[in-house]
Amino acid sequence: MSTLTPRRRSRLRAGVAAAAAAGLTAAGLSLVPGLTAPAQASAASPELTWKVSGWFDSHLGTHSWTGGVTESEDGVLTFRGGERRLVEGVEQVEYDGSVTGAFVYGGTRHYSVTIADPVVVIDGAEGAIKATVSATVNEEPDTPAAQVTLTTFDASAATGTPGEGLESLVATPRWADVLQAADAPEGLLDADKPLEGKSWDISLLSHLPKSLRAHFHKTSTSASQETKAPAEFTAEVPDTYTVDSNVTVTTTSQGTSGATIRATGTGFVPPVIGDFGIYVVVGVAGGRPEGQSAAEGIENSVAAGWLAKTPTPGATGHLDNGAFTLDLSLPAKKLVKGKKYAVYTFPAHSGPRTYETETPISISWDKVFPKAATTAKIRVVKAPTTKARGKIVVTVKGGAKKPSGKVRVTYGGGRLNGKVVKVAKNVRLNSQGAVTVVLPKSARGKRTVKVRYLGDSTHKASATVARTITVKKR
Repeated sequence: MSTLTPRRRSRLRAGVAAAAAAGLTAAGLSLVPGLTAPAQASAASPELTWKVSGWFDSHLGTHSWTGGVTESEDGVLTFRGGERRLVEGVEQVEYDGSVTGAFVYGGTRHYSVTIADPVVVIDGAEGAIKATVSATVNEEPDTPAAQVTLTTFDASAATGTPGEGLESLVATPRWADVLQAADAPEGLLDADKPLEGKSWDISLLSHLPKSLRAHFHKTSTSASQETKAPAEFTAEVPDTYTVDSNVTVTTTSQGTSGATIRATGTGFVPPVIGDFGIYVVVGVAGGRPEGQSAAEGIENSVAAGWLAKTPTPGATGHLDNGAFTLDLSLPAKKLVKGKKYAVYTFPAHSGPRTYETETPISISWDKVFPKAATTAKIRVVKAPTTKARGKIVVTVKGGAKKPSGKVRVTYGGGRLNGKVVKVAKNVRLNSQGAVTVVLPKSARGKRTVKVRYLGDSTHKASATVARTITVKKR
């Protein structure tokens, strides 16, 4: 949402189907009491449709929009991009975009009210619509943007309709008996206002300039005053949450015994953590295998920890207001050189499997598995002559394992019968770290053959070695 401070998000997987597989019913995800949300993928862009009020449409009737907001011919606005969140245990759906309603006369804008990034909040049986509101009045300082409560509604009386990946919540905000005149702070409104307690929320009234407050409460007995009432709205609610869980991983040490990492996380609050906290598990990157957990000791888990919601016997540690710092050791014997690894977090024990994060780990493999030094040797089996080919055996040694890969062989055989004799090629070692190389017929004299091992994933390249061969005339 544009009103929120952007934060880097770890990759999150969320789906009702996954939740159901772990025993979390879709009904548990519904904002509307008694409504069961379907086990479908979330809608791409849940919408809030709302006219605001008939008065906003007519008396603040010159409208402009940002952030993808659209308006129908009858003044119904559509805000998109709904994201469902739990904020300190309270359900809310945040939508994008803004509408500005202005009074324009004689080509001059005299005043305006902007409603941006509305939020539908459900706290038990109580509901509210909040938004970031700003205002302008000619010859007065602009009212800066601030999030306020626009209006409230009875969430228990709201109706809902299941849809693909979401539910549609329909409600009419309160109007009567919202703010009695006797309860209005002194100076907020004119005397004996609002009539019949008909008003928008006091949070909105307090934020607006006094000259604009009359647009949001009943000021006379005229029938047109009832058009100031907040209009019915329809809020599409995704069946999954957008969660601001954030994990970072730092590699703190690396050596031949393995690596040590430090994982830090924030935002691990319901529904991400379930009743028992989270597991923090290191495994091969690319997706957590089903069932992988600290308790089950999955085969490809390199390291694991259990962070409970509160201090708990047997747990590695516990979450502190949804945050954690955890050091994990990755033994070299459990690592495979060249593979990619990641830290996974997911709800512990029998918690919902709807949410997880995957954060990559950086490992310098040459530090954990340093390459062995090597030496190459040349053994002359048969020296070439002017009439016959020769043969050498190249052997490479070094490290616990036999070197593999190739060696570079170069040889200068002089000029024989008017042609330059030479060899320059790479040849592959056999399983014993050796290879036989045939040398061509050569001109008489002292000739040099050079060999250099090129290295492999566990062995360094060798220095170049040379051997002088005496070629005789035959």
